[in-house]
Amino acid sequence: MYRTLDADGAQHLLDLATDLARQDALQQCFAAADASGHLRAFRRMDGVAAIAVGAVARASGVAA
Repeated sequence: MYRTLDADGAQHLLDLATDLARQDALQQCFAAADASGHLRAFRRMDGVAAIAVGAVARASGVAA
């Protein structure tokens, strides 16, 4: 059976990534894409430049 990333799973991944970034005092953007490269969730932490949003969103689709 083939599983895909659902919205709840994508948000959970972003929550984990955000917690790790905070532990290391980092400010990051995170994106989660499904196996087809479709963006499922996105998060930009406070302090991250808005210009980073497009690059991170594009990279999530390429990585899938």
